[in-house]
Amino acid sequence: MDARKLTNRRLRDVVEINQSMFVGSYDGLRENRKIETESFMMATTFTCTNIRREDLPEEDEINMCKATDQLFQRMRNEGESIGIKKDRQEELFNTISHIVKVSKKPVTCKIRLGWNEEEITVVDTCKILQKAGVKMITIHGRTRSQLYSGNANYELIKKAKENGHLIFINTGRPISTIDQEIHDLNPDGYICGCGTYITYHDQVIYHHQLSKERCKEIASLIKKYEIDAVLESKDRVYFNTHIKNSFVQGIQERYTNNGFNVSTSEDPNLSFDKFTIWFDHDIQDFRDNISQDFDIIERSEEMWEIVPKNHSKATGIQTVADDFKSDLEHCYVFGDSFNDESMLRYVKHSIVMANGVQAMKDIAYFVTKDIEDDGIAYALEKLDLI
Repeated sequence: MDARKLTNRRLRDVVEINQSMFVGSYDGLRENRKIETESFMMATTFTCTNIRREDLPEEDEINMCKATDQLFQRMRNEGESIGIKKDRQEELFNTISHIVKVSKKPVTCKIRLGWNEEEITVVDTCKILQKAGVKMITIHGRTRSQLYSGNANYELIKKAKENGHLIFINTGRPISTIDQEIHDLNPDGYICGCGTYITYHDQVIYHHQLSKERCKEIASLIKKYEIDAVLESKDRVYFNTHIKNSFVQGIQERYTNNGFNVSTSEDPNLSFDKFTIWFDHDIQDFRDNISQDFDIIERSEEMWEIVPKNHSKATGIQTVADDFKSDLEHCYVFGDSFNDESMLRYVKHSIVMANGVQAMKDIAYFVTKDIEDDGIAYALEKLDLI
C-alpha cells in the first residue's frame, strides 16, 4: 500500500509507521518529520511494539528524530529492545504453531541473534521455532539493538565486472561524498548528483554546474526561509552556519568524520550542482522561487531533493548509453527509493531491493532480497549476470 496516496494525515502517519515497525525498519522512523503523538502510539498498539507513552516527548506533535533518539537512548540505558517483549516465549510458540497448522506451504522464519550483546536468545528461539514446526530458519547475524547497519556483498559486484559488465554507481550523492568502500569496488564510472556529474574511468564526460549567481541566490533564499540544506558539488558539500535539524547535524558530523570536504553556505567560493533541504513549516514561496529551473523530488513531507530540470538518474544513464553508442537492452539498474523512480521507469531491467519503498517495488522488473541479505548479489545471480 502506498501511504502517500492517503489524504487523511493521521491515517497516513499510522500506516507509514506500521509499515516501518512491521519490517523492523526503525531507521525509517528517524525521518525528520512531525506527526501527532497519538498517531505514533496507535501504530505501536497495532504492531504490539513495546513503546511507552512516557518514552516520548510530551508535546501533542513529536519530531520523529527526537522521538526515536529518546527511544534508542532508553534502549541503550536499560538494555531493552523496542520490539516484542522477550518473555513471550509461550505466545511465540502458540502463534507459530497456529501458522504452521493453517499454512498450505512450509513455514520459514528469519530471526536475529538476540536483543543485544548481553542477551543472545538465538539458541532458545531456534528451539521454540523448531518445536513449533518451522521447516527452515535464517539467522541474521546482528542483534535487535544493532538495527540496520550492514553492508552489501560487494565482492559479487566485482565479479560482475570481471564477467565483462560495465559497473556504474548511479547515486543522488555528489562524487565528493562517496564512501571509500564504494571507490574500492573500482567501478567503471559514476553517475552522481542525479545525473549532473558523470565520469568514465576517471574522465568527466558530463558536468552540469549552476552559475555562481544562482548558487548565491539559492543560499540567500534558504537563509531567508529558515531552511536546513545540504548544497552538493563535485568538490565539497556546504551546510548552513546554524543547523536546526538534528538529522542534518548528523550528516554534517558523519561527513566531517569521514574526511569529506565540508564548508558553509557563507563560503565566498560557493558553487554546487544540486541540493537537499529539510523544513518544518510552509515554504510555498521558496518552491515558487525555484520551480522554474529545478525539479523537486519529495522524499518526505519535510525533505526535498532538488535537481536542475532535465536531470535525473535516468538522464545520466542515457548520457552514458549515448557516449557508448549503445541501447539500454542490456542495462540493469538497482534502486530502493523515490529518487530512483526515473531510472526504474526508464530502464527495462529495473531491480528494487526488498527493503525499498513499496511504490518502487510496484514498478520493478525484479524485486530482489533485502540489502541485508545480499540482495544485489542475489539478483546478479538470478539474472545470470555473474
